[in-house]
Amino acid sequence: VNNPTYGLATALIIESSNKQENNSLPLEAIDLTKKLWPSHTEARNHIAKYWAEKNQILKVIPEWDIILSQDPQFSSTLFPILFQITQSPSALPIFSPYAKKPSKWWGNFFNYLTRQKGNLDSLKWLYQARLASDTPLSNAERRNYIERLLKEKQWVTAYFGWLSGLEKEHEQYLNAKLYDGGFEGELHNTGFDWHYNSNKIVRVHPDITRGMHGKASLHVAFKKKKRINFKHISQRLLLNSGHYLIKMRSRVDRLKTNKGLKWRVRCLGDLTTILGEGRSLLGSSSWKNEEFYFTIPKNENCQAQLLQLETSSSYPHNQVFLGDIWFDDITIKTAKEPKKKSSAPKNNNNSTKTSIKKEGTNEK
Repeated sequence: VNNPTYGLATALIIESSNKQENNSLPLEAIDLTKKLWPSHTEARNHIAKYWAEKNQILKVIPEWDIILSQDPQFSSTLFPILFQITQSPSALPIFSPYAKKPSKWWGNFFNYLTRQKGNLDSLKWLYQARLASDTPLSNAERRNYIERLLKEKQWVTAYFGWLSGLEKEHEQYLNAKLYDGGFEGELHNTGFDWHYNSNKIVRVHPDITRGMHGKASLHVAFKKKKRINFKHISQRLLLNSGHYLIKMRSRVDRLKTNKGLKWRVRCLGDLTTILGEGRSLLGSSSWKNEEFYFTIPKNENCQAQLLQLETSSSYPHNQVFLGDIWFDDITIKTAKEPKKKSSAPKNNNNSTKTSIKKEGTNEK
């Protein structure tokens, strides 16, 4: 290299002098490199390599900080290494400065961590370090962290993580048992609020219609008469064991289907367990009041629950829909133990036997 001020030239001195075990020359070359070309990724990579060979992790990560800030493409190489470092509890304080004053790469790195099957305690530590920062958490950081907690069935921690992220305009829709039962807020698909999805067959969205209460109601519109295993509206719940009554208003608008849709409550830790369900909704009707009871057992798999609108039938030929349905004013309240319906046959002493006339005779 003819230009001695070119940062890479001094970086090459670091590598060659290190092989010669010259103790002073590499350090001088490192200082010179930082002055001449402070943001040159290849040059800083040589510095990082030097400190890595010396097992000086405290000096390696500042170099990687510069490299990742300048060139995000290095994340595919460096994120897995950084992840392995986070798995050692004693190494976590190294990341504290980058969590409290996040660099450009931190958000992507944290989201990468939430997708790895690693030490959950390390992830929680880094999350708390971010909360201590003057820089607010991004929506992506909070959302991905909560999703990881939910996958690990850390229901309570996930709930309070979601709750702490609610902005003031969203808090008005919060009550102790159900979020935004009137479908008037803009928050959804983030944790313990409403989750609803649309596709080419069905559209789910808050909308305005006749007879609704408040600013909006939830509109489910099946646009094509095709099979769909509908489970596209749900909300996670965090209720204590006990008895509950759920109430809502619904309006069915020419919903053509064999068996219809039902609201069901399930254990979130075991979705095969149905705690309660409403009636099947199909055909046409004006606004009607719906209600049903459900009971939450003292069960580890039922520490959190799922309220979900889904197909009444599990058979594919009954999962074809065309038409519309609306919902509003969904509430959940604690209740006394519901009365059990008697399954014993009624004894009707006034009943008469049906006479059977034999063909071709007058005999009964």
